[in-house]
Amino acid sequence: MLPMSSGITRHTIGSGVQGERIDPLTKRLLSVPGLSYYLDCGRSELYARHGLGDVRVGFMAARNSSAPGVHIAPDGRIITETRSDVPLTVAGYWDATGFHAFHRPGWWVGTAATNLLKDSDFSRDTDSDGVSDNWGLVTISGVTPSRSSTDLPGGANGRSYSQTLTFDETFGANFYQASQSVALTKGDLVTVSGFIKHDNASMSGNGLSSPVVEFYAPGVVPTLSINWANLLAQPSGEWRYFEILTTATGTGNASLRLARVASADYDVTGSVSFAYLQIEKSPYATLHVPTTTAALTRPKDICLTLNAGNRNAAEETIIIVATPWGDFANDGIARLLMSSSVKDRRIEKYSTHPVPQFKPNSSDNGDCAAYASGADINGFGTYTFAAVCKHSSPYAQLYIDGVSVAGDSSDDYVNPAWGDFTYLGSSAAGTGQLNGVIHAVVVFNRALSAAEVAYVTNLLTGAT
Repeated sequence: MLPMSSGITRHTIGSGVQGERIDPLTKRLLSVPGLSYYLDCGRSELYARHGLGDVRVGFMAARNSSAPGVHIAPDGRIITETRSDVPLTVAGYWDATGFHAFHRPGWWVGTAATNLLKDSDFSRDTDSDGVSDNWGLVTISGVTPSRSSTDLPGGANGRSYSQTLTFDETFGANFYQASQSVALTKGDLVTVSGFIKHDNASMSGNGLSSPVVEFYAPGVVPTLSINWANLLAQPSGEWRYFEILTTATGTGNASLRLARVASADYDVTGSVSFAYLQIEKSPYATLHVPTTTAALTRPKDICLTLNAGNRNAAEETIIIVATPWGDFANDGIARLLMSSSVKDRRIEKYSTHPVPQFKPNSSDNGDCAAYASGADINGFGTYTFAAVCKHSSPYAQLYIDGVSVAGDSSDDYVNPAWGDFTYLGSSAAGTGQLNGVIHAVVVFNRALSAAEVAYVTNLLTGAT
């Protein structure tokens, strides 16, 4: 039995239903025969075929104040979530050019991830010196620290602060982690990420190559940085997201140093601000984990839906709209878009290649697979994956964005019962999380034609 319903509104589609209960997009999907299931994650609405019974969606994540997650709002705000078993709604993503809203919001489904910084929220300043607790500022003169609960990427969220350093022809400065060194082992992949902006900042002299964000440890990691020239190339007053990847070259402790001004000759003026900083032992940054006093871990997400009658068809079409996060393609892990709890009907990103594959029955007929060689998928791209299986050639077929990219014309599959649940964004064992956003899931109880797949894809992406 599912643990809860995620606050999802459930509707029944099919015979005996009043038309006004169905939104216009669902009505258009119903024009394609065989629609049995449609989950709109952005609106938290589920439409299921008449007569299937108590079709539900469950979302499990054991969050609390020591294991938080975040939502990303349509205006780009990053909002802390400590409640258990509710989906993290993500309406877009930030990058070096600003905020980008999705066509439709979705749910984050990710692995457990730890932010190794003790204070990424800058929310505590017990001695009222303008410097957030667990951080330190070394300066000789000309730097005024301050914090703001309203000047944040996308706007205030009611919990977090930004940290600002205002310079007046500064003579030496270093804003750094206080007792927050990160223990690394040789070979660890580490990603440093966060937000930075400047307000009317300038620098003279030869300081433009000096680091404004620096992850550093002699003999442990290479000194990687964003320099002042990078920062000053940004528009004044606009937040930008950064991400730095490094590999530990030795074993020891590394630390984060910010806004360094090493010489009086640099004459820095204006201000620099930071927010939502994160250090992860990962090949790419995942969704932010807010911290205040200690490193915290966001728990893994598990999203599952009852199969009921809609998953017992011998032939069917499954369509999923999803956005992978970060360097999704190259992390060497098989990441699932969906998987059934028995016999493992799955759509996944292949572990060692940045391409998807579809297996109608990976337990009994592993050779029946549509493997999309050469169809690379990349982080922060929104894709529509359509998997079609039937007992005639091609037995398994995979489409990306309405275009066929792979098929299996040699190997049929058997169709036993598919189990009680379909897992969305992970394996049936609750592993191999997508580390990304699922926007919509559609199931038809028959094999759609290529033209029908293209039509449904255009409906879901707003192209039609």
